[in-house]
Amino acid sequence: MPNICAVLGCTAHFRQRETNLGLHRIPKDPGLRKKWIQACGAIGVNQNARVCSLHFKTTDYEKITRRYDLLQIPVPKSLRQLKASVVPTLLLPTIQGNGVELDVSTSAAPPLSHVEVKG
Repeated sequence: MPNICAVLGCTAHFRQRETNLGLHRIPKDPGLRKKWIQACGAIGVNQNARVCSLHFKTTDYEKITRRYDLLQIPVPKSLRQLKASVVPTLLLPTIQGNGVELDVSTSAAPPLSHVEVKG
């Protein structure tokens, strides 16, 4: 399984055991897959491509249990599951002059209850 995010310009290269970031496989459904690839600015994506959890809002995930909300701790990545029709919306690439940058101006960073980076 790849440990690199497919979003163009994303620097979330990580070892899964060292972080609470999750990787989500790009969907197989042709319509939804096309939306994900367009949003990510990805080129030459294969069936194993993944997108990291930094590119999704907390509302993009199925509600697992209130226990994590009440205790104010991050939901373990193994329990986080995306809703069926979600497309990445946060920290996506934009073309600026000669290069590609992640657009952070219109996107809020995910709250700490969603993502916790150890390091």
